[in-house]
Amino acid sequence: MKTIYTGNRCNNHCKYCDAPKEGKIPSLEEIKKQIDSSDEILLAGGEPAIRRDFIGLLEYAKNKRVKLLTNGRMFSYKSFCKKVIPYVNEFDIKLPSLNKETFKELTGADALNETLKGIDNLLGLNASIRIIVPLTKQNYEELYELVHKLFHLGIRNIDFELTNTKEGNVLPFISQSTFRLKEIIDEFDSINIKIKNIPKCLLEFYPDFIENEKDNGKSKASHCAICLENRNCNGIWQNYIDAHGGFELKPFVNKEKCVLSVPSSPKFTIVELTKRCNLDCTMCYYRKSKNEKDFIKTEDLIRFITQLKEIGAEVLSLTGGEPFLRKDLPKIIKHASDIGLKTTIFTNAQLIDKTLAKKIIDSDLSYLFCSLDALTPELNDKIRGRKGVFGRTVKAIEILNEVREGSNLKLGIGTVIMGVNLKEIKELTRFSKEELKVDHISYKPVQAHKLVIWNNKFTMVPRDDVDLSETWIMPQQYSLLDSTIDWIVDYKRKNKFIFDTEDYLLKLKQYYRTPYNSCLGINCDTCEYTCIIDCNGNLIPCWGIFTPHGNIKQNAKEIWNSAKHNKMKEFEQFCELPCHNVLCNTLKRANLYKNYKL
Repeated sequence: MKTIYTGNRCNNHCKYCDAPKEGKIPSLEEIKKQIDSSDEILLAGGEPAIRRDFIGLLEYAKNKRVKLLTNGRMFSYKSFCKKVIPYVNEFDIKLPSLNKETFKELTGADALNETLKGIDNLLGLNASIRIIVPLTKQNYEELYELVHKLFHLGIRNIDFELTNTKEGNVLPFISQSTFRLKEIIDEFDSINIKIKNIPKCLLEFYPDFIENEKDNGKSKASHCAICLENRNCNGIWQNYIDAHGGFELKPFVNKEKCVLSVPSSPKFTIVELTKRCNLDCTMCYYRKSKNEKDFIKTEDLIRFITQLKEIGAEVLSLTGGEPFLRKDLPKIIKHASDIGLKTTIFTNAQLIDKTLAKKIIDSDLSYLFCSLDALTPELNDKIRGRKGVFGRTVKAIEILNEVREGSNLKLGIGTVIMGVNLKEIKELTRFSKEELKVDHISYKPVQAHKLVIWNNKFTMVPRDDVDLSETWIMPQQYSLLDSTIDWIVDYKRKNKFIFDTEDYLLKLKQYYRTPYNSCLGINCDTCEYTCIIDCNGNLIPCWGIFTPHGNIKQNAKEIWNSAKHNKMKEFEQFCELPCHNVLCNTLKRANLYKNYKL
């Protein structure tokens, strides 16, 4: 089908429009020549129906199969409908929303009623209609309701399309939309649904609904080269990659089952003690649940930790929320240390005074990481969501340095690498070593799964309460990221101050470009060597799969050898779920804590 451009004039001013905004409006004679060259034509604009010679154009094409791409407003006039219908085989009407305010914001026109009247008139005259829904940041939450209402109006053909707009404030993260598109496909099986300009990897279980035609404006992410469907895929709009990067694209790959060289045991145990927190960090997914009560009982946890030690546990990491909000934390640490476990805690350090610092020393804690994300106090406090955080953290470190002389405690800084603090990483590293006098610094990426919502189909939807432009590292910062990581690696080679391995650090470059694909080709061993306990006391396979296979009220050995746990170990070898774990090797991680020498 030949697309014929009828001019850029339009009675809407749509933000998502990818039609040319300038250029000569073709004359009727010029359009007739194009009509002559094809038996099937699509008339597009601008808005074709506002041309004064529109009826004459249709009369000339009366022996052709004609589709009309329109905003539908002109068809609010029934007399106009009757003139047009004899010549048009299908009306493709763009409708971004049924919410009046959203419609006005996206189209620049207070004309929702006109469009709906046009649809109603055409349906009343038995016209063939297909609704085209552009996918935008503004309308993705309304998609299900929109389809539901259109279905009851009698619409049975709906296209969803990612348009080739350069408007970054309009383009959604694709997964924001695909999550809802899957719901719509599953629910409305009597509607003929097409999804345009989205690669199959984002709707991998619904390939029959995708139409992704080749276009010079499309491109691919670098990691698409390893995808089994690479040759058959036409990619995604380059404008989209420019705006959001290509990290959502998930290559189809095969994973070979790995051969384990070390017997399975819970070498690295992570306990999520609490969701409670006294800060409001921008990159943390506990922001909405930080006031929830604790469900793990001290005696249950101590008993279970002892059982884990008996079957091979070596390192215990206690996390939150803020772990020190639990008054029993020193008791838990002391017990773990007494039975021979290396213990580590990440804290925001806001509760550490001389009294608590002495309790930490008495508990024989192995590693304490205090969070510090920027050298500029104002920026650090903005990231952490409270004023004065920087000053209190520095004071806590001074107190810890004072009381830890002669103890086994190793003190470090934990820094989350983000777009907003990337420029300060080098100076913060120097400051931590030279001024704070800590033993080491450890870098963490923003956990991608903390920026998204998971549904029960393991689909990720970026959260609305997170500003990705500040939290994530965007494409325009990739060169700065690469040079910063290279500097950190070089700094590590010159001294032992950097805690993390070179392999881990270098992976961060790829992780921020493609977080859900950064572990492709690496066999997962999480279920083999990690025991993860969530704040409800449930044992879960990993931070991406929340289906429990036991609880700390049960026996650790029985859980570890259970059919449920063995099934998860089998599953992980062929797991294709998006993974946020950059390290991706539990044995290395456990050995890092166990054997680290300063």
